[in-house]
Amino acid sequence: MCGFAGAFAADPTRPVDPASLRNALTRLTRRGPDGEGLHVAPGVALGHRRLAVLDPEGGRQPFVDTDTGVALVFNGEVYNHAELRARLRARGHRFRTRSDTEVLLRAYLEWGADAPEELVGMFAYAVFDPRAQELHLVRDRLGVKPLYFGAADGLLLFASSVPALRALPGVSGAVDLEAVSHYLMSVRTTLGARTLLRDVRALQPGEYLIARRGGEVRVHTYWTPPALAPGDKPAVGCDEARREVAERVEAAVRARLEADVPLGGFLSGGLDSAVVTALAAPAAPEPYRTFTIGAPLEGYNEFAEAAETAAFLGVPLERIELDERAWAEDWTFLIDEKGLPLSTPNEVGILRLARALRRHCVVALTGEAADEVFGGYALPHFSAYDCDRLTGRVPCSETAAEALRRAYGTPRMGSRLEHFLALNAWIPWPKRSALFTADARHALRGDAAVLGHYGDLLLRVHHCSTLDAYLHVHARVNLEGLLYRVDTSTMAASVEARVPFTDHRLVEYAFTLPDDLRIGFRSAAAARRGADLAVVDIEREGLLETKRVLRRAFADRLPPGVLERAKRSFPTPFQEWFAGGLAAAVRNAIEGSRLLGTVLDPGRVRALLPPEDGAPPDVGLWPLANLALWAERCGVSMP
Repeated sequence: MCGFAGAFAADPTRPVDPASLRNALTRLTRRGPDGEGLHVAPGVALGHRRLAVLDPEGGRQPFVDTDTGVALVFNGEVYNHAELRARLRARGHRFRTRSDTEVLLRAYLEWGADAPEELVGMFAYAVFDPRAQELHLVRDRLGVKPLYFGAADGLLLFASSVPALRALPGVSGAVDLEAVSHYLMSVRTTLGARTLLRDVRALQPGEYLIARRGGEVRVHTYWTPPALAPGDKPAVGCDEARREVAERVEAAVRARLEADVPLGGFLSGGLDSAVVTALAAPAAPEPYRTFTIGAPLEGYNEFAEAAETAAFLGVPLERIELDERAWAEDWTFLIDEKGLPLSTPNEVGILRLARALRRHCVVALTGEAADEVFGGYALPHFSAYDCDRLTGRVPCSETAAEALRRAYGTPRMGSRLEHFLALNAWIPWPKRSALFTADARHALRGDAAVLGHYGDLLLRVHHCSTLDAYLHVHARVNLEGLLYRVDTSTMAASVEARVPFTDHRLVEYAFTLPDDLRIGFRSAAAARRGADLAVVDIEREGLLETKRVLRRAFADRLPPGVLERAKRSFPTPFQEWFAGGLAAAVRNAIEGSRLLGTVLDPGRVRALLPPEDGAPPDVGLWPLANLALWAERCGVSMP
């Protein structure tokens, strides 16, 4: 796990200033505290900061092939490097280190642009090939590792973080208004390849970029999860599926236990981290430590539940408590480190977990992605049932129509897109539109960019069931945001986070499963009851079983309480804190924000500020406060 930055000139005779690259590398020090390297050639410079996890001596970067001059910088892990090493040796390649970095470079030498299709792992890497005078940028299939790029003055610039990229010359801090609107809706810092800054782009999951001399840049998609119509999915029963899922999850965890440094894991009170812990603890090369976090307020910690799981599995558990003052300090620290607003309030909790773990370990296993892969969100995912009734895809009784009217304000909707955007928004468009000034609303053109983005995502999976389509969109948008959250929060503490549920072989299998093996009614009686309810009421009455096949795959290895427990995910009482000791600071940040003052209507914003009576504020205050702090602290300029 590391960080890198670099520059590639359209003109090969143009020198690239290594001093600016060193400035970028200083912004990556926490991502790579164990060493720094630089490779400069005509028209190109590659820089690297290293967190040594495998082969501390042999894995130093940039890694350069002496025969061809091909140079590589790499962030992440290739979990199948031993298998690839054997295959490559059989093809005549020779190795001088134990590192997966050398395997990756030789995979490029053997397969070129097809190399990422051979890899199992989390990775972002840059390869300069002097033979073809090309630069290749590659990001892993699910987007565990970040990679940003931009163009300035004949240079293609790239880096593992936004602050590192902005340390290179020519990358401005001008805001992208349409991405801001999307952030207010989704708390996601990307809109496809766009970020909140006009000059900064994100290579998307499963993509690679090839840049050639003369300025040609092409981006290709090399992987997407299978998107199958219901009738095209293979017939599979629950017993067969749970056995296959168990085998694939076990293999994914086992592959992520290789390290030359100690490793541990995060443990909430829920299913996903419990599964990872149950599989990792017995197989780890040394005693496996776990860590949990929460606020000492009712409903905002899972201390008892995590302790129950840890005791059942026989692993030590360290408990970390969040408090209001320290949380606020780390909130601003993370904004500085990321160069972007936070996505969810529990990013701070993940940072604190990583700091606690770093006292004993360097690698942390986490449970992210199980929800997006196996259907873990009762309302966002199973609301597909509402959509099918609202759009007339399935029959709807008068009782159900009235329940839907109460939930959505209407018994009918025109499309999946309309329903998806109505449900999945911190600040829905009508309210969001009213927040913007008239000039900003005119520039947003009815939120055309957001509508177009989600419309395209849903169009690609139009042949899927609505539930499967929603899972695909969440896996593309929500999961990328969650993985970026865990990556940046752990790397800010110099910890490598490994995410077994992102193993692409497991993900590919999950997306071939029938809908009801992922999420569905608990019983025939629950289905009869739910037929007359909106999903918000179905969830409230506990009629659903989420992540069905995953629960059943590991039912005999976990305490019973974990299998029945609702998802919590390290909850954070930010609304209570915004109404309490942080109220004045939040109010001052928002009211004093030049960015918000330019694009938003002050009167509308004022209505969202913390109430004087101490009542919890609207959840929409979270993205507003983040934008205000980010713009002030990170030198953002107006649109």
